[in-house]
Amino acid sequence: VGLAFRQLADDRLQVYSLFAFDADREHLAAPALPLFAVEVSQGPQNKISISSDDHWKQVTFEPRQAAGKPFDDGTIHWTSPADTRLAGLAVAVHVHLHGAKVEWKISVENAGTTWGVRRVDFPRIRLRRLGRGEDCVFVPLGSGVLTRHPIREWRGYSGGYRSGEGFAGRYPSAWCSMQFGGYYDELDGVMFAAHDPLASTKDIRFRPEKGGIRCEFSWPAENMGLPGTGFEHPGTCVTTVFRGDWFTAARLYRHWLARQAPWWPGGSLQGRPDTPQWMREMVMWAHEMGDAKRVVEPCIELQRYLGVPLAVHWYSWHKIRFDKDYPHYFPAREGFAAGVKKLQENGIRVMPYINGRLWDRDTKDFPDVALPAATKNEAGKCFVERYGSGADLVPMCPTTRVWQDKIREIVLRLTGPQYHVDGVYIDQVSATEPCLCFDRTHGHPLGGGHWWTVDGYWPMLRSIQKQLPAGKMITSECTAEPYCRWLDGYLSWHFQCPGQIPLFAAIYGGNVQIFGRAYKGRDALAHRMKLAQSLVYGEQLGWMSTAQVFADRKVFAPFVRRVARLRHALRPYLCGGNMAPVPVVDGDIPEVTADWAWHHAWPVTDTALQRGAWKAADGRLVLIFVNVIGRTLAGHLSFHGTEYGFDRRAALRVTPRTENGPEAAVEKPGEFELGIEIPAYGVMAYEIAANPPSSSKSQ
Repeated sequence: VGLAFRQLADDRLQVYSLFAFDADREHLAAPALPLFAVEVSQGPQNKISISSDDHWKQVTFEPRQAAGKPFDDGTIHWTSPADTRLAGLAVAVHVHLHGAKVEWKISVENAGTTWGVRRVDFPRIRLRRLGRGEDCVFVPLGSGVLTRHPIREWRGYSGGYRSGEGFAGRYPSAWCSMQFGGYYDELDGVMFAAHDPLASTKDIRFRPEKGGIRCEFSWPAENMGLPGTGFEHPGTCVTTVFRGDWFTAARLYRHWLARQAPWWPGGSLQGRPDTPQWMREMVMWAHEMGDAKRVVEPCIELQRYLGVPLAVHWYSWHKIRFDKDYPHYFPAREGFAAGVKKLQENGIRVMPYINGRLWDRDTKDFPDVALPAATKNEAGKCFVERYGSGADLVPMCPTTRVWQDKIREIVLRLTGPQYHVDGVYIDQVSATEPCLCFDRTHGHPLGGGHWWTVDGYWPMLRSIQKQLPAGKMITSECTAEPYCRWLDGYLSWHFQCPGQIPLFAAIYGGNVQIFGRAYKGRDALAHRMKLAQSLVYGEQLGWMSTAQVFADRKVFAPFVRRVARLRHALRPYLCGGNMAPVPVVDGDIPEVTADWAWHHAWPVTDTALQRGAWKAADGRLVLIFVNVIGRTLAGHLSFHGTEYGFDRRAALRVTPRTENGPEAAVEKPGEFELGIEIPAYGVMAYEIAANPPSSSKSQ
């Protein structure tokens, strides 16, 4: 890759070119965006923004070049702003080129005594519209969302709701689960990523603009606006030219994670070694609420019907109302402990709900105990959230001893001898975005930075894991990535968007357990689509009530059982393997549209034949197909073994498998053609392994 800057007549400096030499292609659109913008303030109201396009008295370029090597490293300095109010402000941008990758890093020095840095937008680039075939943009919304022809057609989603064009999300959260995205076509593309090992709070934006895609990170500064505050960029930002699609980009991002991210869950194909085996191999989750009489017997019936491992996510096991009087969950409802025991005696695992963020402002102990540890805005007022209960719920600061001790106390009491549950669901930790807390007494930097993760939830979750009894686990809501080393599972109920792709699973699948979808509404096709998508994405199934499963005993209940039994059979691939490229099937495969009922009417269109591929630790591969409609689907698969790591010359053993077990194996060459036929509401897998020469005759 080549990077070019242009110095204008008034000494302003612009990023002029991001050039891919292999493809002989320019990737930046004109006019160029300012590479950075720095917002400073005197208090929360008096704000000024200055960018690389504004007038600076001095702009210099300091190259660093090793002897005998091409220039690939340097620093640009912006000093002495023309705006004399900002005297003492200086910006340095370090640029390093490495192969097809440009690494960016910014620092802002502030020698002034009256202004403080509030926010830094960096880097900011506008990618040129691609013209070869179908252009696509992918963003880290939930599971990942792909938009085709984005500059012409993009209608974005933010926070799970339809919004304006493009994508904007605050990381880390459910709606911005990872720190990268990209834009590509059939020739090549550009990945735009932050390699921030501290998982600092940041906003990520991808928007169609002026014939291109505008990409930028925006960083709330530590000690926002305090006089003399500067900014030091954590990690680096990266723009990488690549050939391939979203799956290729996911592997590039995963490569950085496995080497440098402290939250990487294990680093091996076997996943987290400290997650209990039963949790790694769980197949199905029931979602139930209320006392034991409403929960226990229906779950036992469901487990007997499915014939696979089942766990129940138990809500409202406590006497307090849901979303009211938190965090005072005890005493439990009468019969809860006995209900847990009976479920476990029938082979069913139990995971009750608690909230990991909120304290009810109306509780008696809030003023004295909770208020000092609550998150607060710049005016010193508590942040307040309201949900269905109408209660004023205050997000607690995760760095405080009060909150860390409270959550640990609740989890250990539930998993201890009094209740002996198998795990605890700690709601909202990996779902909601960080609060920019300004309480000086907490000891963390004010506003932005990495304290929400590094000094907050990371030590909290680490402490809980250290003290959990053997065989117990913890999970949380949604899939913000930087908690997965200390959480054993993520509830993926929010994987609901049109254009959804398994971007998250392509990186983390098999290393941390992902489970469940929200089964809202009454559209049976939507429910089948979600369940089928969960299987091929490698998720543990369900998060539906027993009543939902048995509401249709003719079609849906058998479909659930069919999918669940196949998932159970594919444990070596899905519980500790890695996602492989999604197989391409040609044929009369229609798309279908159903109302997923995420927020009111929520139409989602996807293929009627869901498909996926997973590779086990021993090198075996499985291709998975699920037919969500009521007629047989037939197609043609062209298999190229080299795409999946097989030797092109190797003989392969292909074993079809349904929920009833394996069928007769056949031998195929390293590249082969296969006709597939999936019956109405059917599931089928093809296990593929290199055929040992010594066993070729017997096979």
